[in-house]
Amino acid sequence: MRITTCLAVIVAVGAASGIDTRPAQAEARLNGRWYVTLQTALDLAQPGDTIVISHTDEDVPIEMTTPVDRLTIKGNASLRAGLTLRGDGIRVEGIGVDGTLTIEGERATVSGCTLIGWGGPSLRISGSRATVRDCELAGDLTSVITGARARVERNEIYGTHGIEIRGDRARVRRNASRMEYAHRASRPGAAASIVHVVGDSARIERNELEWRYVDASSAREIERAMSESWRNPEIVDPTLLTGTAVSVDGDRARVSRNVISGAAFGIGVVGNDARIESNTVDHVDVAVQSRGDAARIARNDIRGALLGVDVEGSTFRVDRNDMTVGRRGLPTVTSEVVQGAKGDGPLVARTVWSVSGVGSVLDGCPAVRANTDEDGASITRNDVELPIGGVGIDLTTRGATVHRNEVVGSLDGEVSLSITGDDNRVSTNSIEDFGTHGLVVIGDGNRITNTVTTNGSGDAITVEGHGNLVDGARIDGSAGIGVHIEGDENRVQDVGVTDARDDAICIRGSSNVITDSQVVATWDDAVVIVGDNNRLDQIEAGSANGAGFLVATGADNVLTHCTAENCGATGLDNRATGTIVTSSSFTGNGVDLSDTGSFQSFDRNVVGLTR
Repeated sequence: MRITTCLAVIVAVGAASGIDTRPAQAEARLNGRWYVTLQTALDLAQPGDTIVISHTDEDVPIEMTTPVDRLTIKGNASLRAGLTLRGDGIRVEGIGVDGTLTIEGERATVSGCTLIGWGGPSLRISGSRATVRDCELAGDLTSVITGARARVERNEIYGTHGIEIRGDRARVRRNASRMEYAHRASRPGAAASIVHVVGDSARIERNELEWRYVDASSAREIERAMSESWRNPEIVDPTLLTGTAVSVDGDRARVSRNVISGAAFGIGVVGNDARIESNTVDHVDVAVQSRGDAARIARNDIRGALLGVDVEGSTFRVDRNDMTVGRRGLPTVTSEVVQGAKGDGPLVARTVWSVSGVGSVLDGCPAVRANTDEDGASITRNDVELPIGGVGIDLTTRGATVHRNEVVGSLDGEVSLSITGDDNRVSTNSIEDFGTHGLVVIGDGNRITNTVTTNGSGDAITVEGHGNLVDGARIDGSAGIGVHIEGDENRVQDVGVTDARDDAICIRGSSNVITDSQVVATWDDAVVIVGDNNRLDQIEAGSANGAGFLVATGADNVLTHCTAENCGATGLDNRATGTIVTSSSFTGNGVDLSDTGSFQSFDRNVVGLTR
């Protein structure tokens, strides 16, 4: 220690006398004077001083013991071990550190540095208003900045762990990462986040964040495998994704215009009033996950995810996203894109969903799933495209609006649009190429208006419950039943069914009303009634292979102003008791009237041939 001090003094005296100002062994210059070691320069530094590092031969961590404010350290040298600095307003510029750079103090600035923390984090800063920009950061553990108003900008992040900020109003902008996760006993697996912010009002914008998984067991293998994985992404095992690209715990987060790939989770936010907008997310397990109220997830481009958006909260909005679900190389693909929506007033709107990938969709896994406990959900203007075996929109909700959605499915698929709950408004939806069911509504007091279904291999519209309304439906091509109602006091009006390969309209229940509807070219019976006190008014049945009207069982059913013509079997086949028929016409059918039950009244009707 005495030799180092003497050398430092000799160097300082030489500088003052004007002779050679830099001995070969000198490492640091403080205010124009050279010192043999950086440690000595730090011990002598005063507030506002600048230390320039030329090189260092020290293999031990360097630590400032007494805080010095407004100190600047710069140079092009690389320190062989960690560096610890204390004081407010410290600036570190252009140096390299193998180990951990630690700064304790407010308003720290680190710029243009190369920080490599193999065996630990590359950076630790404690204090508000820290700025880290234009640096290269690599480490085996997460780098941490603690304090409000941190700024992390234009950095390159490598290694197996990223950076964590603990404090409000963080700004993370224009950073790039290439994170690597590999099997290697001496290196911890990467299960953390590339960017993790704990605090309110974070802004994470315009970052390019990538993660690659490679399988290697030795140091030599890991370097080769990582290099190959970036040149050829196809060698990466798609089933072994890990970590999260962007993770935020806090309210009012803004995550926008980031490009993300290769993580188990792309973006995860826990907090209220989140805005997740205009991001591109590719090759992930879950693209966006939000837990909190009033989230807005909009204009994101999601490709190659197993689950696109997973939201839980009240009054959220999922709006104008473009999602392709499925990832090459996996034997099965789950098409579930929105799930777990709880609370009042969520919105899923103007989003394009499609499912791709090798293999079949997992059974019962929908493209859009929303579960809402309160009134006010809105599922509107979405385009859903499904593969073989797919399920479209699956909602468990109350008082929701389901409006102007288009679902193009698969004839081998499941339900295109399924709604469970009461008092929902289902309007102007279009369903094409559906599988076992086109539209299924289970609940009471629902209004289903202006639904259009075409080309299905199952039942087109199924409603189970009481007091529901089906109005203005148009069904063209159904291998099952056109409209199937089970329950009491439901109303069906202004329905048109063409080319149903089963019964066109089937009512099972009591006190249901069917009015102002038409059935053309059904392969079985046009209208089937099973139950009591049901009323049919102004129904036209034509060209049915079976009966125009089959009153199968029950009592006191009523037909008024109904017409059956050109039906291959029977115009009216009454098997119930006490049926009332008024002002109706049954002519030109195979058998115009068949009665194995009884009529309470048969008045002012037109019947052709009766056998």
